[in-house]
Amino acid sequence: MGDSRQAISLDENNIKAMNIMAESLIEIEKKDANKTSLLKEAINTLEKAYNASLEQTKTDETMESVQRELDLKLKRARKILYLKRQSSLNVKKSEVRKYIEDLIELHEKDTNKKKEYLDLFTELKKEKENNILKEIPDYLNCKISYVFLYTH
Repeated sequence: MGDSRQAISLDENNIKAMNIMAESLIEIEKKDANKTSLLKEAINTLEKAYNASLEQTKTDETMESVQRELDLKLKRARKILYLKRQSSLNVKKSEVRKYIEDLIELHEKDTNKKKEYLDLFTELKKEKENNILKEIPDYLNCKISYVFLYTH
């Protein structure tokens, strides 16, 4: 990864060096799941490489395959980051739920009240989840284009 950084510092548009650096960042992140900052850096590097490939494609048509490869890697990295964030969010939600249940259990002596509070909490949680607009990222959607040919 150090060589890639040095190559990029010498030539900011070195697509191969950016590609290698992004791949190594993703591999390091796979080994240590807590390093999401590396995944973000890999995504930024892939975006730079993709943009550089767009510029070079204008003059060199052989860059199209490299551009497609970078696009796929970028989508995969974004998907990994999205899934990690979702997983982290689910863990946090379960921790909060456990904490609230423990508070209710600790501070409420009446078992009917405990059940009522837990049911109310569950109801509020469901209502909030229904009200939140869930946005699906582009890389999880299929883009469909329609071409209409008119012949007269």
